[in-house]
Amino acid sequence: ARPYLGGDDRFAFRMFREIVVVQAETRAQVGGRWRQYPMVGATEYWFAGAPGYYWESWREHRDFLQGYADWILGASGAEDVRVVARYRINDGPVQQAVFAPRAP
Repeated sequence: ARPYLGGDDRFAFRMFREIVVVQAETRAQVGGRWRQYPMVGATEYWFAGAPGYYWESWREHRDFLQGYADWILGASGAEDVRVVARYRINDGPVQQAVFAPRAP
């Protein structure tokens, strides 16, 4: 975790947190072919081509994306879906995680 300094010139506080940058996309299998699928209901968090939102921890992102994969399968009518996230924690390397819907 990196230190965060905040406040004004007379008062500053320090807390430790992860700086997480995430870029995510949804892929849906329709008619046996995989194709990109719009992230319905999540576009306020991520925008095409650039990371668009910061949360405090990778765990929060991971929990949201797993729940989103579960939800979008039923909402999209697709045969299968994957949510692919490229993320970076603090100044670490870019990593990738793939979320599939959990079995009902």
